[in-house]
Amino acid sequence: MTLLALRFLGGFAAEARGAPFDAFATDKVRALLAYLAIESPQSQRRSSLATLLWPDWDERSALSNLRKSLFRLRQALEAAGPGLADQALETTRNAVAFRAGAAEVDVLTFQS
Repeated sequence: MTLLALRFLGGFAAEARGAPFDAFATDKVRALLAYLAIESPQSQRRSSLATLLWPDWDERSALSNLRKSLFRLRQALEAAGPGLADQALETTRNAVAFRAGAAEVDVLTFQS
């Protein structure tokens, strides 16, 4: 069974292990999840993500906001299911990736 089902076409909806959840702290956290899931399994540089989500902010502040948003994303995934954040996200000091096969993503299904 797929860990997550993510629906972005027609509105944002997320399910973890068959149960809907929406414990995302901000819209930026939702946007971060959507971008990482759609671009999976390609790793995204943190500096690129920060610039994408906070284009008008200086680099230091944008990276700080990204760290906070990644933390909040991990919290939302953990609230949906223990261990889910580690199963879905791969983070390093310089990059973030959504693991291939961690989610069924409607956009990717549509593209294929």
